[in-house]
Amino acid sequence: MILIAASSRFFTLFKTSAYTLKKRPMSAAHPSSLLTIYPSTCESALILLRASIPTFIDIHTKFPDQAVMILSDKIQIGQILMNLCTNAAQAMEKTGGLLEIRVETKILPEGAVEDCPAGKYAEMTVKDNGPGIDPGILSRIFDPYFTTRAVGKGSGLGLAVVDTIVKNHKGTITVQNRSEGGTLFTMRFPMVEQKPETKIKSMNDSFHGTERILFVDDEVNIAEMAQEALKLFDYRVEAMSDPEDALALFKLNPGYFDAVITDMTMPKMTGAKLAEELIRIRPDIPIVLCTGHSSLIDEEKARQLGIAAYMMKPVSMSKIAETIRKLMDQKN
Repeated sequence: MILIAASSRFFTLFKTSAYTLKKRPMSAAHPSSLLTIYPSTCESALILLRASIPTFIDIHTKFPDQAVMILSDKIQIGQILMNLCTNAAQAMEKTGGLLEIRVETKILPEGAVEDCPAGKYAEMTVKDNGPGIDPGILSRIFDPYFTTRAVGKGSGLGLAVVDTIVKNHKGTITVQNRSEGGTLFTMRFPMVEQKPETKIKSMNDSFHGTERILFVDDEVNIAEMAQEALKLFDYRVEAMSDPEDALALFKLNPGYFDAVITDMTMPKMTGAKLAEELIRIRPDIPIVLCTGHSSLIDEEKARQLGIAAYMMKPVSMSKIAETIRKLMDQKN
């Protein structure tokens, strides 16, 4: 059995950003490789984000048709997005609301935006419709250790980390209260024209495959995003939001799918129960169970059920793709 903990590299670096900022010089964080902000980085962050914020907060996205490339560090850009979106979600945790994430390209003339020389930029915005930020402290929110949270609710290092990362990417970040309510963060990064397809593909080339995957999660947004994200690794994915429908589909042709990925906590049927039914039909089917903190299942129980891999949320799609690849290689 393969055990993947929540401390996957992406999530660990996001959670320990304050420690990293204190322990290493700022110059060490300068980017050194080409990165596609969209689709790869945004989609990985969105999978983590949707799994970690309440479902009564809607997430809307708008991305360009073409890839958007900058000179960057993948972990740090994902860290920025997760940090800002988590803050926005916390601002709406009592009332619910809408979180909007956009990526677009803009050509800026000289002097159009402060600290942005003329050129082509990737613009990333994070917008919410929460209560906004007190105008009296708006200019101080990027200062290290400045915080409006109660004791025990945060160190205040989050936005200082974001500001540092953006500046190390030769970018800019601004924040403003929206007239209709809520807050808007805008980041701009200089774009590069080189095409990094070969370099980017080589990073995760060993995770790719053409196997047929059944992905089951009762949250439609997660199922759809996972389907698109795993397709980037060339897998053929059927996404289902109803475990009973997924079981019925599997019964039609038990030999069709090469592996199953399922969420644990779902209405009608838990992921563990679904796994039991699938294994009863086909004992050799590799099943990956993804779960948060559940009293119903743990690694040992999953192993006893015959589940091949047990993954703690949040987990990136690249880690899931890596796990699938390992399971397929073991099977062969």
